[in-house]
Amino acid sequence: MEKIHGGEGASVRQIDPAEISGRIKDYEYGLIYRISDVLLEKTDALLGMDPEEFLEARFFSKEEEMHVFRRNGKLQAVLVDDGAFSDSIDRVYFLGGGFRKTGERLRVRQYLSQDEDGQTYIALTRLAGIERGAYGGK
Repeated sequence: MEKIHGGEGASVRQIDPAEISGRIKDYEYGLIYRISDVLLEKTDALLGMDPEEFLEARFFSKEEEMHVFRRNGKLQAVLVDDGAFSDSIDRVYFLGGGFRKTGERLRVRQYLSQDEDGQTYIALTRLAGIERGAYGGK
């Protein structure tokens, strides 16, 4: 399922990695990649985790995502919200296996841009929600 958005688009802001733990509670869900496992949970189940254990993580809600990653071995974090690209497409993916306890579908927002030749491409992607219930519902 795809839904196309127009308007202002996405903005990306870098944040201090020291802020990561304090911001986790601001999001509804978290997807965390660690050496030992991958977690997809409501954030209340993830509070107290040490960000230094993350290989990568995405904490997200409908409005914004905090993407945590490593660059040159150092923890980095950016906030992505609906603010600087003019168009986006929402895609919905069915969750399988152990992830279904969190929800049935994962909503992914892809922000579109155009290159110098006018060709449209996906410039940025963020997680935008977990859905339950009838397909297309929340």
